[in-house]
Amino acid sequence: MDLEVLFSGQLLIAALSTGSIYALVAVGLNLIYGTMRMLNIAHGDLAMIGAYVAFWSFTELGINPFLSLPLSVLAAVLLAVVTFQFLVKPVMRSARMRDQAEANSVSPRFCATARQQSTPPIPVVINIWIRSFRSAVQQ
Repeated sequence: MDLEVLFSGQLLIAALSTGSIYALVAVGLNLIYGTMRMLNIAHGDLAMIGAYVAFWSFTELGINPFLSLPLSVLAAVLLAVVTFQFLVKPVMRSARMRDQAEANSVSPRFCATARQQSTPPIPVVINIWIRSFRSAVQQ
């Protein structure tokens, strides 16, 4: 590896942007757990959906990356609201469940994460954002 590549400005910017994304996800997890006392296991999946929507809108639709950010945030927020309304809220209706909110919030969100990582969503993601299924399987 050339030292020019190692010390290039492009590598520095890529590392800083990746680190910033990790920091934002960590702050989001901390904020949700600190205020609501609910552990959101599906947080990473929501970040992945937002990132793919931003990438897809830039590469396929030709939208400016800065203009695609609100679209990706909106997609992730809509998915989070649907997950909360249909999975978490019904579990928290009884008083006994609300008393143990930390423990009882993990199960529905774990189900959401398992659902987003199993069939059919992952094959849909692979078919939309990866050019060939074979390249995704070999990785």
